[in-house]
Amino acid sequence: MSTRLDDVELRDFRPDDVEAVLALRARVFPAGDLARERRRWKWEFDENPFRSGRVPSAWVLERRGTIVGNYGLVPTPVSIDGKVELCFNGIDIAVAPELQGRGLGAAMIARHLDPKLCRFPFITAPAPAVAHLVVRSGGTVVRAADEQSVFVLHDASSAPASATRPPSGVALRPIESFDRSFDALAAKVAARHRIQVARDHRYLDWRYRDYPFGRPEMVAAAGGAGELRGFLVLQHDRAKGVGYLLELFAAPDDEPALLALIAGAKEIARARGIVDVYALARAAPAQEQVQGLLIASGFTSVEEKSLALAFRLPRNEASAPPFTPADVYWSPGDGDLLFGIGGTDG
Repeated sequence: MSTRLDDVELRDFRPDDVEAVLALRARVFPAGDLARERRRWKWEFDENPFRSGRVPSAWVLERRGTIVGNYGLVPTPVSIDGKVELCFNGIDIAVAPELQGRGLGAAMIARHLDPKLCRFPFITAPAPAVAHLVVRSGGTVVRAADEQSVFVLHDASSAPASATRPPSGVALRPIESFDRSFDALAAKVAARHRIQVARDHRYLDWRYRDYPFGRPEMVAAAGGAGELRGFLVLQHDRAKGVGYLLELFAAPDDEPALLALIAGAKEIARARGIVDVYALARAAPAQEQVQGLLIASGFTSVEEKSLALAFRLPRNEASAPPFTPADVYWSPGDGDLLFGIGGTDG
């Protein structure tokens, strides 16, 4: 698809655009390691099990033969009222500095939010300017600072061993890879959250097992009969000495499983010398109990001004209640840039 915007062409990404896109990103964002960025691109797009031939990896802006803009589209499965649909996470939104202010970014965001693309387009950790354009295009932005949805456990590495034991009736085991039992768990939890990234085994393997910059800690919680009841994923940022609970995933009313996973996160922190552990639980009815369990386990609410999620809510069937922002479940692992995870080694 191609559109003319004065002297700039907005078109679909082609495989031979990669180096030009990476060079543009180095101009717009703080310069990074190009070899690392090539590897990241390969993981996000080429190795993504949900890649689709009908939607390009990105849209680019081209002016006089030069790439001057980029809008990445990471294919992501999303459960919407129990039905899994292919949606797209907008990332690496960039316009060359000399062309900013001409409405080019707004044109790309409007294309992303077009209902014909997908039912739930979203952007993780949007910059303030991007968030503003999303709202202008009819989207919604939820901010962690407004919701007080980020929590931290300070001095996690000094927790006594007695504080890291899971409750009786729940056993923890390390995850080497994700199997189809995680599909059933995702479907069960989806009944409590109308919109969420569909955490089936393919998505989880790609997102966590195959993450190319340091494998996170992955732990499952099982009941007495061995049934899967939840899992955690904890990424260790060694440079900062902190850990990020990318996933604390279980049915929101399964208190024993959630407490076991929180205990498991504490044990990882104690064993790895992680000073602080961060978690996210939205201020929404389906997450209130999770927030309470985090607080009861020693976590405290902390303001996080930069953490946000932008999206356009789906149009629902006439027989279903309208969607609201509270219906959206998200975790730090749902996007490449949340908490800066995309730029840290595990």
